[in-house]
Amino acid sequence: MPATFLTRTLSLATAAATVAVLAACTSSSPPVKSPTATHSAGIGNGLPAGVTPAPIPTHVPNDPAARRAVRMTACKATTAGWKAGGTVTNDGKQAADYTITVFFTTKSSTVINTAQTHVTVPAGKTQNWTASKDFVATPGTLCVLSGVG
Repeated sequence: MPATFLTRTLSLATAAATVAVLAACTSSSPPVKSPTATHSAGIGNGLPAGVTPAPIPTHVPNDPAARRAVRMTACKATTAGWKAGGTVTNDGKQAADYTITVFFTTKSSTVINTAQTHVTVPAGKTQNWTASKDFVATPGTLCVLSGVG
């Protein structure tokens, strides 16, 4: 057999096999439409009814050394929102300023609001802190210590 005939036969066989494989991968059913987004109070945004998320800060001061000085020991509802609290201990030899940022989240970790407080602690002392915000929250709201600067 001449080499040209063999080459043409192999090329045609390869092309036919490729067409067969591609034909098997296609579907004769109509294309599926993508779901459209809907927004319904408390459902479309994934939040419980009545909860409207506040803007989330994009820069939160966070110094690992300062963060080690802060303990969050409270997270509870207030009459108008939610609050977190705890202590900050300054082991240094000079007074220190702390900026404490807390995110309030749903049980599924969606941030619904934030609070920030500033505390000055004398050298060698421990001081209580509280960060609170008035907003519609639901039972089960969580407090996350987001940053200490």
